[in-house]
Formats: sequence, structure tokens, C-alpha cells
Amino acid sequence: MESRSIYEWIDEITEIWQVMLEISRETELSERELYILAPKAAIRKRDLPFNELNNQLAQESALSSYQANLKLEKDLEYPIYAFSFCYIMAHFGLNKIDEKQAQNLLNELMINKQILYKRTSPLY
Repeated sequence: MESRSIYEWIDEITEIWQVMLEISRETELSERELYILAPKAAIRKRDLPFNELNNQLAQESALSSYQANLKLEKDLEYPIYAFSFCYIMAHFGLNKIDEKQAQNLLNELMINKQILYKRTSPLY
């Protein structure tokens, strides 16, 4: 299981988010819809085989958690937060982090969301 600080996760997410923004400019996906690519980004970042099983594990964990929390967590309205949430939960689905780590990371993300927003804003 991976053990990294929230700041390391934010750095990684920031880097990936820039790629996601490029994808949104080149496709019909809006920035708001980029969270759906978080599971694929997690698979690719961890150099895992992009197969049906990994895709299913990452997608189910990320997107079902997103849907379950959508009305509870207002920050999921922000595209970068939604992407970050799904990216972390995809890692849980892929067994790269355990349930406790996932919950701790999501709590830390909530506490440090301003850092995430600042690093991913166009003015950063």
C-alpha cells in the first residue's frame, strides 16, 4: 500500500490535471466532466495494465463513491475537487491504498483544498 503525504498527492493531481485540461480542450468533454477520466488516469499513473478488471475496479470505486457523496459534499461541484476525489477513490478500488488511507486522504484533501485550488487555478 502506498504511503504518501497529501501534499505529494496534490502535486501528482496537479500535474495530471494539466493533462486533463488539455484533453478537455481537444475533445467535447467539459472541465466539469473530467472526473470520469480519473480512474483511467490512476491506472495509467501506476503503470497498471489497462484491462477490463482494472478499469472496472477503478471505475466502480471512484464513480460510485462520487455519486454517493455528490449531495453530501458541496466541494464535488468544483471540477478539480471532483477529479481529485475520484482519483483517490480509484486508487482504493485498485488496492493501491486501503480504506483507512482513502478516508484519511479524503479528509486531508478537504482540509487542504485551498492548496489544491490555488495550484490548479489559471493564475498559479
